[in-house]
Amino acid sequence: MRTVNANGSWAAFRMAAFAGCLMMCAPVMATVTYTYENDNKTLVATVTDADTDLTTSAADQAWFTAGLTNFVKRGDNALRVWENVANSFTGDMRIEKGKLSFYANSLGINRAQGKIQIIKGALVHIGNKHLTIAKDIEYGCGDTDWGGRTFEVWSGHNATISGKISIGDKNAYVFVYDGGTLDVTGGIEDTPGVAAG
Repeated sequence: MRTVNANGSWAAFRMAAFAGCLMMCAPVMATVTYTYENDNKTLVATVTDADTDLTTSAADQAWFTAGLTNFVKRGDNALRVWENVANSFTGDMRIEKGKLSFYANSLGINRAQGKIQIIKGALVHIGNKHLTIAKDIEYGCGDTDWGGRTFEVWSGHNATISGKISIGDKNAYVFVYDGGTLDVTGGIEDTPGVAAG
């Protein structure tokens, strides 16, 4: 397991007086913990404390070209993936909690290999460049909560989903905010084996 302090090293503590008490204060740091599962084929990023970014160091990006077949996002806070970060990744992605926010061509989202499963949480297009999602998007089956699975295109942004969208057995939402556009060219269908109802 590896924990990364996404906002740099801890700053020096500051001393502050408040209501006659001496208090120790430190800045809040966003952390992302990376762990491996499935015989090191699955990299799990768990984001705690605050929204943060996928590490962009060369060593960390090598994870995505060294036999990794799955990437999982966990934790309540958002993980941002900047433009072209880990673009060679051809595996599956799974959002189990919180937001996975994308810029163009990141995590191989523009490549048809692999799929994106939204079990609980959101896939969010936040970059100002046109985003193409060639991977299939599957809204997960089996979650007990009816809501909480979304794909979002922020205001003024544009996206194309050329992969197929498969709807699960609970609610699935697509939000395109004011001034944004979304083209779905790969089609929308019920998840195989799930009766429409």
